[in-house]
Amino acid sequence: MPDRNLIEAVEEVFHTERPVNAIPAEAIPALCAQLAAHRDVLRRAGHHDGAERAEEVLEELARLYSAKS
Repeated sequence: MPDRNLIEAVEEVFHTERPVNAIPAEAIPALCAQLAAHRDVLRRAGHHDGAERAEEVLEELARLYSAKS
């Protein structure tokens, strides 16, 4: 089973009182690359719910990055 720690860590940022602006803009592309890799692993392993949630988080991160740049 794939490691879901990255997805859970990113979700935690979006579901706590910690402001998402606390994520530095320069860290977002690397974070997205890692999350996309995990999403692909989840899909290949048949964990479609996890892959869909990873995709949602990627979209949220993309919006955040766009707002910061």
